[in-house]
This record gives sequence, structure tokens and C-alpha cells, in this order.
Amino acid sequence: MLIKILVVDDEANIVEFLKEALESTNKYYIEKCTSGSVAEMLSKSIKYKLIVSDYRMPNLNGAELAKNIRTNEGPNKDVPILFVSSYEKAVLEETQDLSGIHFMNKPILIKDLFEKVENLIG
Repeated sequence: MLIKILVVDDEANIVEFLKEALESTNKYYIEKCTSGSVAEMLSKSIKYKLIVSDYRMPNLNGAELAKNIRTNEGPNKDVPILFVSSYEKAVLEETQDLSGIHFMNKPILIKDLFEKVENLIG
């Protein structure tokens, strides 16, 4: 059975890139989302092994999404959240009180992404 991962970024081309890269391993099923608000709705009812999110998104940024997931009693309350973003300082400041937050700077190398994902979901 494939491992379910939610990928969230307001740029559709980045979501598609991450989806294709991760699914190329034949280990993962990627649910794509281009809105933090929609990702929050999905996270309330669908269980993921990992959530990969951008930080800078309109309406609900990645840090706000992470806070909402952590305070929600949904199935992803304790799931690792990996930020793939160019805003490391902002992400780390805004999520410092949350557990299970991880970070990769854009641009990323695919081999580094694979390694990070493997480390996070075992």
C-alpha cells in the first residue's frame, strides 16, 4: 500500500513537481492542494503520514495551517509537517511552539527531499 502524503503550495507547478518526484519512487500517493484553507479541510478528515507545505500562501499561510492542524483534534494532530520554503526564519519563528515541524530551503535537490521524507516517515 502506498504512503499518503499531502503536498500544499499555492504554485501549482511546484505541487506538480513534488508530486511527480515523490510518486516516482512508487512508495507514495500524493494528494495535491494549492490552498492552505483546502489543506486544512482535508487534514480534518483524511489521515496522512506527512504534510509537505509551502510557507507563503494567500489567505492561510503554512505556519497558520500547521497551528490549526496541531490544535485540531483531527487525524493529523501529530503528523510531521515539512516546510519547503525560502522563508526559514519566518517559519521557525512562527512555529517554534509546535512539535513535529521540519524545514527544507528552496530550491531543493530531489535526493535531499527523498532522504528527508524517508527520515520523517520511516
